[in-house]
Amino acid sequence: MKKVFRFTSPRYRRAFLALALVAFTLPGCATISGPVEAAETVEQKAFAIYGTFVVFEEIAVGVVQNPQIPRDLRQAVQNADRTAKPVVDGLLDATLEAQTIRVQVEAGTNTVERLAIVTANLEDWIDRAIPVVSNLTRAVRTGVR
Repeated sequence: MKKVFRFTSPRYRRAFLALALVAFTLPGCATISGPVEAAETVEQKAFAIYGTFVVFEEIAVGVVQNPQIPRDLRQAVQNADRTAKPVVDGLLDATLEAQTIRVQVEAGTNTVERLAIVTANLEDWIDRAIPVVSNLTRAVRTGVR
C-alpha cells in the first residue's frame, strides 16, 4: 500500500511553514519589516514579530545541528537565538496581557488608563524584540546560504 504524505502532525505543519517562509523570505532583505508593517494594531505587530521568531527558531535548530555548516555560522545562529528567546518570551507575555486588558475594558471590568499602560509596555517590548529577531533572521539566512 502506498503511503500518502499528509500534514497531520504539528511537526510536519511547522516544517512546511518554515520551508515556505524560507522560500519566500531568503531572497529578500534580512529584516522582519514586511509582517510588522502589515500589522494594523500593536497586538498584531507583536504577533507578527513573535511568529517570525518561531519560524526562524525552528529553522535555526536545523542550522545548528547541520555539521556541513561552518562552526562559526552555527555558533552565530545559536547565540542570536539565545539572545532573542527571553525578549520574545517577554513580548508574548506583554501581548497576552494587552489582549486580556483590552477584553476587560470592552466588558467594562478594567480601565482605559490600565490599557494605555499595558499598551505602552507592549510597545516597549516590540522595540526590544525587533532588533534581536532581525539579528536571528540574518544569522539563519547566512547559515542556510
